[in-house]
Amino acid sequence: MPQNSLPDYCILPPDVAERMAHIKQRECVLKIDHVGKVFTQKRHQTVALEDINFDIHRREFVCVVGPSGCGKSTLIRILAGLEDTTSGRILVDGQP
Repeated sequence: MPQNSLPDYCILPPDVAERMAHIKQRECVLKIDHVGKVFTQKRHQTVALEDINFDIHRREFVCVVGPSGCGKSTLIRILAGLEDTTSGRILVDGQP
């Protein structure tokens, strides 16, 4: 599978995608704005997330997929409030 393509189970059939197109016009309930996370251990830094941007709208279903080590768990831990970001901001219903 090419590095940037999604598995078949993550791609909506055209008829479903068309019916869901209006969701993007709905209220944004979660905004991820230029989020980054760098882990520092002694003198070594590891970039886990860099300049992540996306919005989640009411009634939208989102999956986080990717290869091992790409930052999925770090992103989920940040969204759950278990990790702080190094940069960027997260807004819930427009509030930090």
